[in-house]
Amino acid sequence: FSLRNSCAMAGTNKRITKMKTRQCVTTHIDAEKDHGPPDPGGGNGLDRGHAKDDFELTILDNSPAKDTATLCARGFHASQVLGQYVLICGGMRLHNEVLNDIWLWHTVKKGWQMSTTRLDEPVYGLTACIQDSPNQVVVYGGLTASGVPTSQLMVLRSPSRGQDTPEDLVSVEMVPPSGAIPALALHSAFMVHNRMMVFGGITMEEGQKKYSDKLFMVDLDTNVWKEPGPKGLAPPGRAGHGCALVTADEAPCVYIYGGYRGTTILQDLWCLRLEGLEWRRIVYTGVPRPVLVGHTMCNIGRHLITLGGFDGTAYGRDVMILDLDTFLWSQKAVLPRPHGTSGDTSSLTVGRIFHSAVLVGGQE
Repeated sequence: FSLRNSCAMAGTNKRITKMKTRQCVTTHIDAEKDHGPPDPGGGNGLDRGHAKDDFELTILDNSPAKDTATLCARGFHASQVLGQYVLICGGMRLHNEVLNDIWLWHTVKKGWQMSTTRLDEPVYGLTACIQDSPNQVVVYGGLTASGVPTSQLMVLRSPSRGQDTPEDLVSVEMVPPSGAIPALALHSAFMVHNRMMVFGGITMEEGQKKYSDKLFMVDLDTNVWKEPGPKGLAPPGRAGHGCALVTADEAPCVYIYGGYRGTTILQDLWCLRLEGLEWRRIVYTGVPRPVLVGHTMCNIGRHLITLGGFDGTAYGRDVMILDLDTFLWSQKAVLPRPHGTSGDTSSLTVGRIFHSAVLVGGQE
């Protein structure tokens, strides 16, 4: 997606099939501003006008160069920007094979490279956050091959510019934490001032699977975990939800949308105000797919962008856009431009779940 920046998306559809695109196909999405009702919960105190924002969805050429490797199809992996690369690590491929490999897609040279360094053990349902340094990513949690949530915390570092040999791609450092250390998977995580905050996910209590409704925080200067205890009514416990950090406002906040709890797929939207740490539920309108799990969610400008996910009956293939001024959802079908380039568009139009998305580049 492009709104004076771009969002890179990778991962699986419902069959976990490989992307076979040979050319670049672009989809143009116009998000017109809808003037819906204000948030009954009090709104966000903003009055900003955006007559029209343009979003572009592009399939990048994923075909490997001759005699070079490319990553296998997978889901439940983690992805993040790491220096001049987009990093993919862990996840699960066909036949429930859990992975611990690390791949990097060069944002300039447009190609995959596999690092000889691997995660400490195969894991899926993990998260990755950019640390204060753009060349450091914090990887946390996930499920092991035996289906047990882990509390492993790792820092992945990228090499200096110009080092492109596989052995130089990534270094992995295990972080020995202390305090109330949670073991979680299919959670969400975000970074605030070198503190990683984690919400929700699957955990184990007395040998039983539980859905966490707690907010945890680890200070990466001291590696100490704690529960900050936010104010307000917390969202019900869940896993597989969407999460996006919005820092453009005077009061930065984190949005949580959807997810699942047992056999129930959720449809609620929550905001955690980072100033004072307070939860509040957002009342929205216009959503065409009211329940969603396994989707991705990114913040671009004054919008939250979701793609994919499962609504209980079908795997999503459309883009959903939430206007953060009106809290009105709109849905945009993913179709090639009438004058678009030729090529295989199946990777755009096939539904997907538990894929990943990262924001590449800054916002103006």
